[in-house]
Amino acid sequence: MRGALHQSNARNAAAIATFEGNQVRLIGCMDPYGGRAAVYLDGVEELVPVDCWNPAPRHQQVLYYMNGLPAGRHTLKVVAGGTA
Repeated sequence: MRGALHQSNARNAAAIATFEGNQVRLIGCMDPYGGRAAVYLDGVEELVPVDCWNPAPRHQQVLYYMNGLPAGRHTLKVVAGGTA
């Protein structure tokens, strides 16, 4: 998914990416049309959702990150909440 932008306003629309390594960053946009999304790392939902709403557009924002993962293959899943 490197370099790809995915967006949806449909509730439960999902983007899934697998990666190798011990850390991950989700980079994206925030704007007045943005909303919340749940984040799952290796099948476990993170406690805090990603919030892509901001009154003014902001690009290339770190929306989520995790360091210190065990080295190896991991899966990151982002699920749209469908609301602003």
